[in-house]
Amino acid sequence: MKTSLLSLLILVPLEISLSAQQLALRSDEVQVVERGPHHRVWQRVTPYVTSYQKTYLRTNSYVEIATGMHYWKDGWVESQEVIELFPDGAIARQGQHQVIFTPNLNTAGAIDLLTVDGKRFRSEVLGLAYTDAATGKSALIAEPKDCLGEISGNKVIYRDAFSGPFVADVRYTYTRGNFEQDVVIRQTPPSPADYGLDPATIRLEMWTEFVEAPTPAKTTSVLKSQPDPTLRQAMVDPDLTDDTLDFGETGIGPGGAFPLEQPADGIGELTAPVGKSWLVIDKRTFLVEKVDYTDIQQALGQLPKAAVLQRPPADKQQAKLQPRERLLVSLKPPPPRQTKAPKKPMRMAALAPAQKGFVLDYVQMTAQTNCTFKGDTTYYVSSSLNLSGTTLKQDYNHGRSGKDGRRHSISRPQQEAGCVSQGTEQTKRKWKVLP
Repeated sequence: MKTSLLSLLILVPLEISLSAQQLALRSDEVQVVERGPHHRVWQRVTPYVTSYQKTYLRTNSYVEIATGMHYWKDGWVESQEVIELFPDGAIARQGQHQVIFTPNLNTAGAIDLLTVDGKRFRSEVLGLAYTDAATGKSALIAEPKDCLGEISGNKVIYRDAFSGPFVADVRYTYTRGNFEQDVVIRQTPPSPADYGLDPATIRLEMWTEFVEAPTPAKTTSVLKSQPDPTLRQAMVDPDLTDDTLDFGETGIGPGGAFPLEQPADGIGELTAPVGKSWLVIDKRTFLVEKVDYTDIQQALGQLPKAAVLQRPPADKQQAKLQPRERLLVSLKPPPPRQTKAPKKPMRMAALAPAQKGFVLDYVQMTAQTNCTFKGDTTYYVSSSLNLSGTTLKQDYNHGRSGKDGRRHSISRPQQEAGCVSQGTEQTKRKWKVLP
């Protein structure tokens, strides 16, 4: 991840007259003099001799900031984006949030996340589906199957994770400030028409069940709207909507859909917005990620072709369609966790050849709440910075403060005439800090 200097104001050196004995205490090296959960203060003290031969100490400092920089372990310790093997699977524990991964993804509560404020999220993948926005009916096109996780750096990858007519992986990424779930589609899925559905009104959906999770504050927004009033009236779900979920110290915002670039699985250009719905049905909790099929149809068609399978005629497939909510609650949870050590433990991933893929993702972010950026302080954003609540930007010369009540993620800040350029697609505006 690129880093750059976020300069809010040039520091005014602190000059102190001192004796020769005091000079021995100075240090030309930059040192960390303070740490916190999301920052550390770097300082350097250097001597300065005036034209009239008086010597002073000049103190310069700046604040390095990044979400999740440290975690508490008998003091603030630097977080590490590391996933470790252990007998029951894998664990990421050297950060503010901790995650346990089961060896087999097809397990109840396969992913166990504990956030910085002590909230627990246990989830499992239920499958991929086509849902018709016109009728509200769904067809399940892929269900999870037994698959062994592999560790690759700060990622856990469950390859070929679904039973269905195409190949797709599930990938989890652990960083200091975020936890990400990706579905990586490796082969072209069958057309919705093969299931008796109209591709023009279809959404590709990823279904995840949370067997344990707190209740979020939910804000629903419209990502795409059907402008035709006649079509709207005939559709069950005419708008692509997104539920922004606020769990306190963490939250889930809009996701994205994009191709993987060869040769190193880099992220390609954003292809389409991914909405989501947080649903509670019959005391079960589901996260439904959704993207309009027409927005991604061309990108999916560029993937390797899956083997052609014989399917019943479309009219018979159409007879199997069910309303999404009914189909969701009809799905049985995967088998529970094994009480004994798994027969096949997780392993470190072997070097695999580059493959094409198409990603549907969501990110659960840890956020700093109610931050104040001081006008007389230099800040260096060294990694992703997630902000929520009320953010204050103080004017050093006039003592004024600007308020911002939105949740932001700064991943690639840029130095530009005293401004911070936001690093997300959702927020393309600048923070004016210097007069």
